[in-house]
Amino acid sequence: MPVYCYASTHRLSEDFGEAQTLFAAPIIDERHDMRRLILLMFCLIFGSLISECLGQEDFPSGEELFARCVKAIGSEEALKKVKSIQFESTIKLNQGMTATCLSTKSSDGKMKISLTISGNETQLFVNGDTAWMDQSGVLTKLEGPQKTLQLLTASTFLPLDYRKYFDSVKTTGITKFEGVKCYEVECMKNGKNVLTYSFSKDSGLEAGYWLSLDVPGGDPLELTLVFQDYKGVEGLQLAHRTIYRYPAYDQTMTVEKWTVNGKVEPSQFKIPERLK
Repeated sequence: MPVYCYASTHRLSEDFGEAQTLFAAPIIDERHDMRRLILLMFCLIFGSLISECLGQEDFPSGEELFARCVKAIGSEEALKKVKSIQFESTIKLNQGMTATCLSTKSSDGKMKISLTISGNETQLFVNGDTAWMDQSGVLTKLEGPQKTLQLLTASTFLPLDYRKYFDSVKTTGITKFEGVKCYEVECMKNGKNVLTYSFSKDSGLEAGYWLSLDVPGGDPLELTLVFQDYKGVEGLQLAHRTIYRYPAYDQTMTVEKWTVNGKVEPSQFKIPERLK
């Protein structure tokens, strides 16, 4: 979980201000020599940490970080020109098993994901506000946290579309996420933190996010996604490796091919009559 940097700004401000005088005032009182030297070493070693702790109000806003991420991916104009996006990938599962995945999304909120494991295919669909699963012809309409997760997944670029899913976003600090220094942004819906984003402080790109979804009568569904191995595709920076980190295990997806604005057949997203 993310680790925050908190401090007593009043105490630090007093000590930091006193230590700064070392650069301008001579050390006259030998009784204070040791104290002054300790404060000087403290400021030299932990100066950046103190700066972050004292300057939390100067962090970019959540809205600014989402806009920065969009620019890092390609630009708002470029992302809005993407009408469909597809990828082919391999997923490493538990016990040495693997799955192949073909994902197709359109910019109007439609999605189809085909997962094949040991010859058995499972398909996930989103069309507007409806999400469902097809397991060898057995249809299941998704509700609750499963539906919420698929609706988020259906976004072609969540940093561009985030206002559709969240009421507000707020920067809460800087943290290390998978070894990457990141700004952390809480995304709220109906007064609850649904998703916590981590944006790379250096690149502006998505390092990943953590989400927690309520499950009626059960424990919350918690999942961390880690985005890695960004490469240029049609002028866009897209992650080629995603780690799905559940409480008990990890799954790693490696993308072999991205296709931007490829031909997409609209009929594949049609909602089955029995689910309407």
